[in-house]
Amino acid sequence: MAAAVAILAWLPAEEARAANGAYAVDAADISEVGSCKIESWLQAATNTDFSAVANPSCAVNIFRPVELSMQSVRSRSDGEWSTSLAPKAKWNFVPTGVGRFGLSFYAGGAFDALTGENLTAFAVVPVTYRLSETMRINLNGGWLWDRMADRHFFTYGAGFDWRPASAVGITVRRGISPEWIR
Repeated sequence: MAAAVAILAWLPAEEARAANGAYAVDAADISEVGSCKIESWLQAATNTDFSAVANPSCAVNIFRPVELSMQSVRSRSDGEWSTSLAPKAKWNFVPTGVGRFGLSFYAGGAFDALTGENLTAFAVVPVTYRLSETMRINLNGGWLWDRMADRHFFTYGAGFDWRPASAVGITVRRGISPEWIR
């Protein structure tokens, strides 16, 4: 617990940053086929930037198990409000387990919910190392195409999840700003 608090203290943010609502750091796991869930979170920064996220997902079997989701983001940046939707499909290729690495792949895009304009396309490879049944380390590397600026970015991040109880969890994520690919 002390390590989690120390890491949180290291993560102050002056502004909220995300790649048009892209997924910050994801785990390699996918849900059981036939199950559905909703993840949600809020982010706020001292400069009044804000985002509210809801991410419903369901796992289905389309030739192989795949987790389908539709992240919705309502955000304010520099005083401007926006709403975006980001569909995503995620496949697990190497299941996670205690003391071993798991690997998956996901791809999707984001578009402006009001104008329908395509904002981004992305592909990511999440790798997860499970320390125990309740703790895991997540590493992500991927690609993001910002269609508005017509620029390509290498994205990466790291995260740590701890689930001390089945309905409660603590997640620490450190997203790194995308690096521009020339």
